[in-house]
Amino acid sequence: NNAYIPNSQFRITAGVRTELPTAITGGYHVRFKLQESGGDRDGLYVAFNYNYLRGFWYEDVGMTLRLDTDTQGLLTFNPAAPFNPIEVLRAHSTHGHGMALDFGAALVVNRIEVGFGINGLANRIKWTDIEASRYSLSNILTGDGDFVENTTSAPDATIKQPIEYVSSAGYHAERWQLAGEIGVRSSDYALDEGRLGKTWVHTGFEYRFGLLEPRAGAYYSRKRLTPAAGLGLNFGKFGIDVAAYSNDANVEHVRHPSIALSLRIGNLRRLPSP
Repeated sequence: NNAYIPNSQFRITAGVRTELPTAITGGYHVRFKLQESGGDRDGLYVAFNYNYLRGFWYEDVGMTLRLDTDTQGLLTFNPAAPFNPIEVLRAHSTHGHGMALDFGAALVVNRIEVGFGINGLANRIKWTDIEASRYSLSNILTGDGDFVENTTSAPDATIKQPIEYVSSAGYHAERWQLAGEIGVRSSDYALDEGRLGKTWVHTGFEYRFGLLEPRAGAYYSRKRLTPAAGLGLNFGKFGIDVAAYSNDANVEHVRHPSIALSLRIGNLRRLPSP
């Protein structure tokens, strides 16, 4: 059935923010041995990175579309509205400086390892010399006229990126290994709400016998479980790995089968047995 909503106003908003920086990273990694453990890898590992960020491109674009209806519920043009039917706001800069910190720690005891890390702690980029442009169209029904552009300077903007908190655990046996990871991502950008994938879970299993190395894994995020399976052929200094999984990285969020293939040249380092 047709539905009519007379004398109403509908607003559709959208936005996207893009930053293009490069990073110069300095870090310190240290291992503290465990006194009562004889494993070659046993110990507490701590890592810290400082990232200097140089921003080269910043875009923050927001669009608002206004639709008005008349007494019959049909689209109409309302010249008395306080803003135009289409408004596009764009902030642009090529000068940015900032920083970010990464921290991680892992404990390895015999065959068990656990870890925790924070990526992007205190991260921020301050953008200067920002140019703000407004594009507006007064009437979208007739198709007459062009967009009106107004450009001015804007105040400096300090932009923060999402911070990731990750914890992991794993068990390494002679012929098999099992590993998992849980992560949480935070953001203060309003448009990330519901789209960021704040929480995710990774898990994977591998078994080795002879040349064959079958694998299985799964990824859970945004209320979706994505399984994967793979097989590796290890010929010593040369290896072939193939994996099959589903991928929904498209606008429709429809699952499509995907295949990944990788080649390895060189010695494969095995974890030493405790």
